[in-house]
Parts: sequence; structure tokens; C-alpha cells
Amino acid sequence: GGSQQSACASLGRRGLGGAGPRKGGRKGGRILAQLLNMDAAWERVVCHPTLQLWGAFCPCFMLLYIFGWLRLVVRVRAVAAELVAWQRDQRENAQSISREEAKIDHPKITVLLPVKGVHENTFNNWHSQIASTHGGDMEFIFAMESEQDPAYDLAMKFKEEVSGRPKVTIKVVNCGLTWYCTQKIHNLLEATCEISPDSKYVLFLDDDAEMRSEILKEMIRCLETKPDVMIASGWPHDYISSNTRSIPFSGYMMRGYRSLSSISLHRPSGYVDGIWGGCLLWRRDELLSDQVGVIEAWEACGYSDDMIMGGRTKSQRKMMVVPAHAFLPTKIQGDYSVRKHWNYIFRQMYVCDTYHDIYDRLNNLQLLVGASFLLLVPCIFFHLQVLFSAIAVMHRAVTDPWRFTPSRLVSSQGPGCGDAPWNLSCDALLLLILLVYLCWSEASFTATRGMDRICELMQPNRGDGRYAHQISQLTYRFNFFFGMIAHCILHASAAVWALLHNHVVWSGIHYYKKRGKVSQVWRPDGKGALHTVDREEARAAAIAARKGRRKYLKAQ
Repeated sequence: GGSQQSACASLGRRGLGGAGPRKGGRKGGRILAQLLNMDAAWERVVCHPTLQLWGAFCPCFMLLYIFGWLRLVVRVRAVAAELVAWQRDQRENAQSISREEAKIDHPKITVLLPVKGVHENTFNNWHSQIASTHGGDMEFIFAMESEQDPAYDLAMKFKEEVSGRPKVTIKVVNCGLTWYCTQKIHNLLEATCEISPDSKYVLFLDDDAEMRSEILKEMIRCLETKPDVMIASGWPHDYISSNTRSIPFSGYMMRGYRSLSSISLHRPSGYVDGIWGGCLLWRRDELLSDQVGVIEAWEACGYSDDMIMGGRTKSQRKMMVVPAHAFLPTKIQGDYSVRKHWNYIFRQMYVCDTYHDIYDRLNNLQLLVGASFLLLVPCIFFHLQVLFSAIAVMHRAVTDPWRFTPSRLVSSQGPGCGDAPWNLSCDALLLLILLVYLCWSEASFTATRGMDRICELMQPNRGDGRYAHQISQLTYRFNFFFGMIAHCILHASAAVWALLHNHVVWSGIHYYKKRGKVSQVWRPDGKGALHTVDREEARAAAIAARKGRRKYLKAQ
């Protein structure tokens, strides 16, 4: 440090271009002094004992992500090869396969679709869901809160269009408003009254999910061949359309969220600890069983339908599975904003603080703490490390490019870290962090491309490049890096905010929770003023009405 400062002072007096004290020479000397002082600052940060300990932990922790994504890559590639072989066999032996399938007695399935409002892909998604048959009878029940919902008229129109389709029955249920649980759970409770008694399976499906026949058949196969499995689930996959040249920054935040959550799919068996409520397949008898208690938990002022179903499954010591090709694609919309992303993540964290009993509370709290803090905090600091390392390497490469030669990277003569147990210079440590990130990002992108490949093989029109976006790799990786940082910070903040607040707004309805359950429901009236009714009175009336309805339908 002293020799560097004396050299800088000498250069400042003599100037960079000659012996005289010229103005340009003094300016150049100051710049060089600042660069050398900054160079020493990099070393002080990199070699700080506490920062070194945390700096070594984060990259090592990221190796777990890399390991999980690589296992997922192996799994999806094997499934992609199986799909290609299966589709080739379907084309070559189409007639014989169709004759054999005609002889099979396929079970009847009831599909429950809780809908609210419409969007640009609603009608197309419904058509894809109707077309996703397994070869047997299917009953579709559209459940909505009232006839004033825009989805009601669209559902009635859709019912008329497909009325002549064989083996397909459509019902549209006007569920009414709820004052004791979420509107989605209320719609599902009303829809369960309409389930046909001869249905063997019940599929819960969101209206924004693009379903495929192969996914449905594989989910049925899982329940038929694995008695220890109670729920077969799909998994959302947000993709960038091929005709999209740019997406909002929040779209990269969503891609980061999906990328991190996909690690839970790394097990070859497909068993998972968490499920997605947008696509769930149940055995009808287990869903309606009093022993399992799904209906009872929903009626007990429940908030999250899928968290309750997952909790009831774990309480029965049963498993949940996601088949390897059960990826349901969802297009990232151009109007997806940071505010929408915050609302989405906050609702995801809010449900983790809701529960039916102490068993659910412990499981949900474990998910909230584990996913939001133990996983996200190291990810945040690791990305900040990478950003620091990239800036430091560029700066040091400008001041002294020869310091990155192998002999100086691994040498006791290089600018090392004092008493560190490794014989590496701080330059080597910076490069090592960047190398870990390159492996981390490449594993993430490879897993995402594998899921894109599965979705492409599933779609009817293969080879149209639907999932090959036009964004340059440099732009995509740059935005993805900062999008991941922004998402991790937002995700962790949403988890803290959800623990501190008992209020959430979902589709214009204000929900308040107390002891893990919905305590109050406030709705805007015709003038926009919020109002509510007594929770227990509304709950008792709704349960009594459903009992009478089930009794009547059973008699019919």
C-alpha cells in the first residue's frame, strides 16, 4: 500500500506524459491513484474473515441448486425420449392402438373448473381442456359466483358449442357469494354437490391451464398404479411466446420464481412436498371421504384449497406426485407488471400462514420459513457476490490484465488473503464465484429448455417453434440475472409482510384471517363501499343448503 501511494504521488507530480507539472498529468495521476486505492479496497472486501466465511457458504449452497436442476434435466430428457418413441409408435400403429383403446373401459372423470372473469386465452384454454380426453366419459362443471360474472355468458356459449360432443357433459353452476371462506373454496364446495356418483376421479383445473390428453392419462396411471399416492398434480410452466421480442421486467421475475420452484421436481419418483392448485387429480371416494376431511376443512372457514388438500394428504401419510411431463404451459403476458407479481407472490406467502389444524400449521410454517428464508437469502447474497465479483474482475483486468495468468492466480506470491487455508489469490476467488454462477445459470436454463421441450412435444402442432422466443441470449441472461435478484428480495419481503398482516385482497374481495382461518369477508357494494355479514350465520346457512342439495340430488 505504501509503495503504491508513493508511486502514485510521484506520477502525480511528474505527470503521465512527461517531466513537467502539466494539468493533464495531475489529472491522470489522480485517476491512477483512485484505481489503485479501489484495487486495494477489492482485496480488503474479498479477504475480510466474516465476508469470506459467508462468501464461501453461498456458492457452496448454490451447488445444491445445480445438483437439483441437473437431476431434473436427466429426468425430463428421459421423458422426452420416451414421448418421441411413444408418438412414433402412435403414428405407425394408429389403427391397431385405437381398436385396443376402444375395448378398454375407461373410468369417468369429473372436471371442476372454478372460474372468475375472462381473459384473452380463456376460450382457447377451455377448448384444449375439452379436447384433453382419456378415452372415457368426462363431466365438466363450471363454477362461478353469479350470473353477473363475465365468465357466465361465455360458459353458456361454450356449452352450446360443444353440446353435441360425444362422451362430454357440461354443467354451469351459479354458486352465489360467500362470507365465511374464500370464493374459490365456496365455488368448489358447491361444485362437489354436482359430481356424478359414477365418476371415479375428480380433476381440479384452473381455466388458464392448457391441458393435454397425455398429461391426463399419465395422472390417471399414477393413481391407478400407486396406491400410496393420493394426489396427482400438474406443474405450471410460464413460457415466452415465439413471436415475442421483449417481455416486461416482471416477466423475468416470474421466470426466476418458476426456475427456483422447479427444483422440487428433481426426484426420479416424482414425489413432491408441495402441489399446484391449478391441476389436481383425486379419487372421488377419497375426496369426499369424512376420514380424509377435505370437505370439512374447506367448510371450516378455509382459505387455500390446495394447501388444505396437501395438508390432508400428509395427515393420511399419503404421497403427492407430479408426473415428469405434466407441465401445463402458461404464456407470459405483455401487461404483467411488478405490482401483479407482488400481489401474486404475497398471496402465495399469505396462504402459508393459514391452516386447518396444528399439523397443517407446522407444515405450512416449515414451507414459509424454508422456502422464503433458508433458500432465498443465500440466493440473494450469492447474486450480489456475483455482481461484486464481475465489477471487480473488470476493474482489475483494466488496471493489470497480467494478474489473471495461472501462475499468479495460484501462487503464494500473488495478492492472497493472508492466513487463508487455501493458496489462492483474491483474483482466483473472484473468478471462482463467477464460475459457480455460470454453472448455476446454465443448469437453470438447461432445465427450463427441457421443460420447453416437453411442452412442445405435448402440443398438437409440433415443430412450430412456439416455445423458442426471439430474445437474444445476452439480453435474456442480463435481464434474468437482475430479475432473479429483484424476485428474491420481493419474495422474502412478501413472506415477512404476510406474517405481519392478516389482510389480503383477492379479486376485489377483502379477506381477514385469525388463527389460520378466514375471520371476515368484506365485499364492495354497488356504490363501492365495503360491507360484510356475520360469518357463523353465513357458514351455517351454506352448509345446511348444501346438505339439502346433496340429499335432493341423491334422491333424484
